[in-house]
Amino acid sequence: MEAEIDTSRLKLVRLLVAAEGHRDLQWYHRVWSNEQATKWSRSGPKKTIAQSKIWMAGVVPSPGVENSKTRIAYAVLVPRPMDPNRPTTMDDENATDPTGDSLEDDWDVTGIITLLPESPPQSETARSTCSSAKQNLTLELGYLFLPSHWGLGYATESTRALLDEFKRSISCASPAAAVELVARVHVDNLPSIRVVEKLGFQEVTRSEDEELVSLDGKERRNIAVHFKKAIQFRLTSDFCRHDEPVPIESIASRQV
Repeated sequence: MEAEIDTSRLKLVRLLVAAEGHRDLQWYHRVWSNEQATKWSRSGPKKTIAQSKIWMAGVVPSPGVENSKTRIAYAVLVPRPMDPNRPTTMDDENATDPTGDSLEDDWDVTGIITLLPESPPQSETARSTCSSAKQNLTLELGYLFLPSHWGLGYATESTRALLDEFKRSISCASPAAAVELVARVHVDNLPSIRVVEKLGFQEVTRSEDEELVSLDGKERRNIAVHFKKAIQFRLTSDFCRHDEPVPIESIASRQV
């Protein structure tokens, strides 16, 4: 996966480091600490940077965790409005950036998107030999955005770019693998339902928990609409392990 993905209006930057003081965690916390952005999440907002750090650790590479490098999470950035007091272009060329990162000067974070596998049964493993055997993956799409940019099509634009890059990045000469993309959306979350439908997902079933959950400021029954979308592509060597069976869930870690 590319470190950065550009669309016509947005920049997607892959999140890799869940460490205090790091830009990645600051972006992640900015979105996950917002009550409106997380109003459809059962886990709710992360009140402290420490809570966001723990939550983010499950979606970024972690030393010592096998195959965690394939966890996929991106920050979605929008251009920052021009500041009339900002130095001119000539001044910019002669200036030094103490952070070494112009992204934070020119872009603001507005969303977090993830593409990570569901956990399959423990017995379900795949021997990655790049032979004729197929490997089946089930990947769950997740996203949330700050309310200041709702209704502008950013969720659809960024998630479509993520899926396109994912398919491109894992193309190689190895056998085609069946991949099933899934998404779970609360039945009352109509904007998110429209997003997954625009991406080509089809509703397959609905489920309901007996317990009430606090979502969007109300106690609601947790009625989830389950969507799926099947794609075909070829796996790269990044997803291949030639010597031993690899659990499918280890190809990427759990969804937020």
